[in-house]
Amino acid sequence: MVVYIIAAVAASSFPILYSRTPWRRTPLGRVLMGVGASFAGAMDLTIVFTFWKPKNILIIFWVDIVVISAIAVSTATLTVYMWKMNHPKAWKAPTLSRKKLNIMQFSSGAYDVLKKIAMVWLPAAGTLYFALAQIWHLPSPEEVVGSIVAVDTFLGGVLHLSTTSYNNDPNRTAGTLELIPGEDGTNLRITSLDTQKLLTQPEVTFKMSGTPTQ
Repeated sequence: MVVYIIAAVAASSFPILYSRTPWRRTPLGRVLMGVGASFAGAMDLTIVFTFWKPKNILIIFWVDIVVISAIAVSTATLTVYMWKMNHPKAWKAPTLSRKKLNIMQFSSGAYDVLKKIAMVWLPAAGTLYFALAQIWHLPSPEEVVGSIVAVDTFLGGVLHLSTTSYNNDPNRTAGTLELIPGEDGTNLRITSLDTQKLLTQPEVTFKMSGTPTQ
């Protein structure tokens, strides 16, 4: 039950926090909100049905149908968007604009925390509960671990989108470095420089041009 509650809080945190951003402006933002809300609803209803069992079994049946359908549709749509972003030529669709991608950038602190949760804490919690369930006969080990894996998978997809947005952000590119072969080795020369970005951006990157000789 403790793991159920932790998973429900973790799943509900994303749509609550994301609702404070302009997610309605882009199709991707709306899809992410749908995925987050559907997972949060599934976890929250699991807690509700644990403490309250409706006498009519059809209530649970139809609620499960609606929630699972919402998860299926939203995650399938999110998968399509991710494929369009990574393979625009194969899908014959233009890449998402930079403005649309920037909506998914997390701050470095939030990204590090979410990454640690996805890579360490959620897998560790699922493994711990499954192991203890075998020893102490705790209830529903498969359902609990499956719910944790679902939340972890969704969080991994969100972090992937954030990384893609960060890497493709044109505001991070401040200029171009050219590789110039010389007698004493390969030298670097700045061929273009945006000094404004150096003064305003906390971190910038440079594009590389030229091929060094062996």
